[in-house]
Amino acid sequence: MKFYGKGVVWNPDTNKPLCRFVKGELETTDKYVIGRLIERGYRHEQVEETLEELREAARAAGIKGFALMKRETLIERLSEDE
Repeated sequence: MKFYGKGVVWNPDTNKPLCRFVKGELETTDKYVIGRLIERGYRHEQVEETLEELREAARAAGIKGFALMKRETLIERLSEDE
């Protein structure tokens, strides 16, 4: 997902930075970060990756069996590896 904002977003649970916007944007697949930013009302949009892009990322991440995985499974596995 792509979010829009400025600077650093602080995580009060860990008392550490949650994320940092670069040039006003942040793109992430981390479910925790996505949830926290949505809770705080940051403007966002869904970024759709093609199945081929997801397979390329899975290949680079060393995920076995990626060629037979469905799109949703690939997204889930890639977000687990981050």
